Amino acid sequence: MKKFNKAKSKILEELKKSKDKFGKISSIDFQKIIINNLTFIKDGHFGINALQPLRKTYAFMNKEESILKNNSIFYIKEGNDPINYIKPSIDEKGKIIYKIVCLKESTNNSCDINITIKDKEEIEKKINLKKIASSPSLLKNKAYSFKEVEGIPVFKVSSFGKHLNLEKLSEDGLKYSDKNIAILDLRGNTGGLHTPGLKWIGNFTNNNMNNVSMLKHINASLINEVAKKRVLKMAVDVDKNKIEEAVFEVDNNLRKKFDIMGWCKISIPEFEKFKNDKVIIVLFDKDTISAGEAMISHLNYMENVIFIGTNSYGALNVTSPAGNILPNTKTRVFAGLELDIEPDFVWRDGIGYFPDFWVEPEDALDRIIKFVNNYIKH
Repeated sequence: MKKFNKAKSKILEELKKSKDKFGKISSIDFQKIIINNLTFIKDGHFGINALQPLRKTYAFMNKEESILKNNSIFYIKEGNDPINYIKPSIDEKGKIIYKIVCLKESTNNSCDINITIKDKEEIEKKINLKKIASSPSLLKNKAYSFKEVEGIPVFKVSSFGKHLNLEKLSEDGLKYSDKNIAILDLRGNTGGLHTPGLKWIGNFTNNNMNNVSMLKHINASLINEVAKKRVLKMAVDVDKNKIEEAVFEVDNNLRKKFDIMGWCKISIPEFEKFKNDKVIIVLFDKDTISAGEAMISHLNYMENVIFIGTNSYGALNVTSPAGNILPNTKTRVFAGLELDIEPDFVWRDGIGYFPDFWVEPEDALDRIIKFVNNYIKH
């Protein structure tokens, strides 16, 4: 609460200074003042109109520099553990190499890092790392597309938007379930509801995912009058013809789940792995967000899954987001209803999930095909 109280005092102070001669302030200035004072909030869904105070962590990498891990001794001059910077990658021939990758909260397009390479002699070197750019959108108006590359099925999902028809995704998962390898391309996935993705996982891997809807996260839900209205709206959105039934169902479920107003009891699921005898390769980038990351989380609990790309957006710790409109300024405020955290207790909002191999997203598909040809029989 200390940070919030400090931010509140500063916001009120700035509001006083920003008033015009009539004692008014524009809604845009009001919005900017709030955003600038809430940058400590690590919530990938929280936003005011189209702006977020979240400071995101980006990956920086030098495309030209690579390290032969077996031949060189190296360390970072600042004294940090090299394992924090030396990451597995894949070169243009599909071979495993190692790259220098730096993760920073920065809006800059590059950063410098000093390293010392020790072979026959010590060589100090300053390396300029470039921010890893997200891949350009491969689909304009399609949420899903399919293709085969060298006999490998590639399922490209750009969005899990709840109003989109993604039945073809699950159908194709079943159609190609005789394959022993598949690529799920989540680069640029804008989120939504990941239920169609779970159906795809079940159909392709022959796992029963019917009862798997919740993330395997430690979870707590908020309940107050605002939250209740949001839950009701989500229920009505599913079927607008059953408003009375939705009201009853929401009231009934909330009474069962919550003893008092506030945060509900913490739920802790079982964390066992799903069996999977196929190879699933998942591509993602910094624009992969929310439901796209929910797919990454689910597949993390499945055997034989490889993740390729860069760190994702980081919007899965505060979930079930919805908007409320402030009555005077008409400012729309987005916030979530639930707290979710993986069993490792790492807060990933703004940071994202990490890949097994760090590859520039625009190169990821081409290089993983060559990687498969080099290392995986199919």
